Amino acid sequence: YTTGMIDIPDRQLENFYHIQLYKLAACSHPDGPVMDCLGTFYKTTQWPGIWWNLNVPLTYLSPLATNRLEQGANYVKLLDERFEKILAAHDPARCGDFVWALHTYYAFLRYSGAEWPRIAQGFVPKAEALLRIYEPHLEERNGVFHLLDTESPEYDGFKTYTNSNYNLAALRWLLTTLIELSDRSGVRPAAYARWVDLRARLHPAPVDANGYRIASDQAVDKSHRHFSHLLAFYPLHLCDPDDPQTRAVLERSLDHWLGIDGGRELAGYSYTGGASLWALLGNGERAHALLKHFLNEPIGMGLLLPNTFYVESGGRNPVIETPLSAATAVTEMLLQNRNGILRIFPAVPESWRECSFRELRAEGGFVVSASRESGKLRWVRIRNESGEQCRILLPEWDTVCRTDGPGCRIVPEGDGCYAVSIPKGGTVVLAEKRGTKARTVRTLPPPGARNFYGVK
Repeated sequence: YTTGMIDIPDRQLENFYHIQLYKLAACSHPDGPVMDCLGTFYKTTQWPGIWWNLNVPLTYLSPLATNRLEQGANYVKLLDERFEKILAAHDPARCGDFVWALHTYYAFLRYSGAEWPRIAQGFVPKAEALLRIYEPHLEERNGVFHLLDTESPEYDGFKTYTNSNYNLAALRWLLTTLIELSDRSGVRPAAYARWVDLRARLHPAPVDANGYRIASDQAVDKSHRHFSHLLAFYPLHLCDPDDPQTRAVLERSLDHWLGIDGGRELAGYSYTGGASLWALLGNGERAHALLKHFLNEPIGMGLLLPNTFYVESGGRNPVIETPLSAATAVTEMLLQNRNGILRIFPAVPESWRECSFRELRAEGGFVVSASRESGKLRWVRIRNESGEQCRILLPEWDTVCRTDGPGCRIVPEGDGCYAVSIPKGGTVVLAEKRGTKARTVRTLPPPGARNFYGVK
């Protein structure tokens, strides 16, 4: 417990969060096997092993922002050693599952601050293997590439659809990332023109009056636990929530998905995933409400136990990804790096007027600490482990001062955004006023505080 610590007014959620860090340490060793659905459980289950259509990719998002990268080294190793063998063992219609898995792998490299050539070395062969699976599913009609016969996980079982939003998003992200890596390296392979053309002419996301559909030939017309049709938004970040039109569609999609049939068929990860989605929209009230519902209210087909373990199917089947994804959602309320810009406390509810965090990690290899006092950001500390240019959004400050960090420069970019040059391995402390002290984040509960999980 030296990094990834938080101090928030909601002590129940804070207690819950810190227990998830303990779980990560308890069941994921860098040299051990990848966490399966059971995690720290050991019991008879209908789901022994690794499930790829949400479970494992979602599980391994949790070590990123919580700054526990060592707990994900086993995941990176598995994909480096066995990715194409894993692909060969599954139905091609399920290829979107492995794009999500590859996105989590890519995220580990980006959060670690790996150099772009290292990222390309690990990512490109795996992405090309996935593209070879997608190619037979593509059909060109009137200049548009349609994606045929792929899944949207477990909607009507394992039925396949035309232009499933899940796989359209997965394919679009694959192409976008391959193009970006090529542009950054300045080396454009022979397939580059094909990637650009395919992305430009790929069928757009199917949308109706309720927001994102399952597919061109399937509306979201019943309660369903997966948020796979919203994969483009989370975790792939292909949608820009700052665009009013896009934002309106995303909000309609979330309200419809979570509300249809009274949420009868939602699972625990529907609430934690919904919290992450609302956090990306900057709506801390809705994100917090979903997490509180998850902790305290009935959650459809799932059950949260008093020790923070989570089970489904009437208690028969433990699954670890849901409590860990709740911890991920908390970090996304406190810190985001979206479009290459750090955002501090981007989605905290109004009631969190006093809160802080110590050494959360952001994409690009940035380790960040910050404090909010009387409803306003007081200071932020950034350590740059990669040497990348740091950009940060600080719209509530009239001025930005460097209170610590020799050799660092601050350049205003407008609209509250600043470029901060921090040498690799260097640290800067920013505040609105000179002389502001970056106080240590509390690591122990205040005297007399209730422990919501466990015995004192």
